[in-house]
Amino acid sequence: MAEQYLVVAVFAVIGVGMVLAPMVLGKLLRPENPYREKNMPYECGKDPFGPAQSMFDMRVYVLMLAFLIFDVEFVTIVPPLLVMKQVGLQGLIEIFAFVGVLLLGLVYLWRHGHLEWVKST
Repeated sequence: MAEQYLVVAVFAVIGVGMVLAPMVLGKLLRPENPYREKNMPYECGKDPFGPAQSMFDMRVYVLMLAFLIFDVEFVTIVPPLLVMKQVGLQGLIEIFAFVGVLLLGLVYLWRHGHLEWVKST
């Protein structure tokens, strides 16, 4: 049992090392030469205008999150459907329960107007 934890710990240390090592090496090896143009925000080769940080509309995030949820739903539902003979009726009931919970979320988004891009006041 302890060997399994050791394997996980070794992989975790290697993973962290693979992230930190290039960052530390880059910090040690690259020259420090800051100047105004180098520190400007990059906008596809054009001179930037306006503030670099701006507020995004919250509706964008809600719609992206809803898309992500239903995209993951599709990926989660397809494998049991492909092996429907092995999962049987219990698997089908679990799929319907999963879809039902997600449909409740969709109804919530719809009722509160989060799926409408232009909300009426």
